[in-house]
Amino acid sequence: LEKEGSFIKFRHDSIMQAVHDFTPESNISRLHLDIGSKIIAQVTSFPSDNHDVYKDLVDEALIVAADQINLSREKKDSAVPRVEFSPKQCITFAKINLKSAHKAGPDIDRALRNPKFGLSF
Repeated sequence: LEKEGSFIKFRHDSIMQAVHDFTPESNISRLHLDIGSKIIAQVTSFPSDNHDVYKDLVDEALIVAADQINLSREKKDSAVPRVEFSPKQCITFAKINLKSAHKAGPDIDRALRNPKFGLSF
């Protein structure tokens, strides 16, 4: 792991993939939900009076949060129970998906995919 600004990331994709591969399938969805939720909590704690200073960081973090939340909804194994969301989470996650689609820029896949996820909440 290495620290990049206020984020901690895996040094190599192969390390991230190994951690993912050794995590039990029953924990993967919950792990993605926890990561996305923690990013959202961190971003919403930024001082609102300095929002312009953090704007790019906030936008990037919300895109990552949306991706993590969306990964928590994907079921690869039918034996693993689907993660349930509260009504408040559904509204928050729908808004974040729509905002991240708007901020996707040249990423056409995200621009098309995230509104669908947002509407599915």
